Amino acid sequence: MKRRFFLLAIPVLAIAEQQGAGPMAGRAVTEIRGTISAVRIGMQSMPSLELQTAGGTEKVVLGSMRYLIEKDFNPKVGTAAIVKGFRVDGYVYARSVQLPEQKINIDLRDEMGRPLWRGMGRKK
Repeated sequence: MKRRFFLLAIPVLAIAEQQGAGPMAGRAVTEIRGTISAVRIGMQSMPSLELQTAGGTEKVVLGSMRYLIEKDFNPKVGTAAIVKGFRVDGYVYARSVQLPEQKINIDLRDEMGRPLWRGMGRKK
């Protein structure tokens, strides 16, 4: 019986994704404010930021390096930032990042958490 449930669960998840349920569906959007204390550009991982906030250090996952370059997004240590994103396993997956001093705002994921650099959810 468990096998049947497992086999049926895969098509149900695929249908849910097609109908608009993204990877962060059902998760609340978190807003954090602070100062960028580190910019990480790993060869094997997605670029990320460390944001020093009143409550401590937050790790913020950005997105595709290609997408960040295409959008001319180049955050610097010491810059104030406002991040809206989805909190998952100790990280904040950025939906958007705003750098108010530089008047820069970049959208990285849609409201369901789907990455915009993959073309999913983009309306043309």
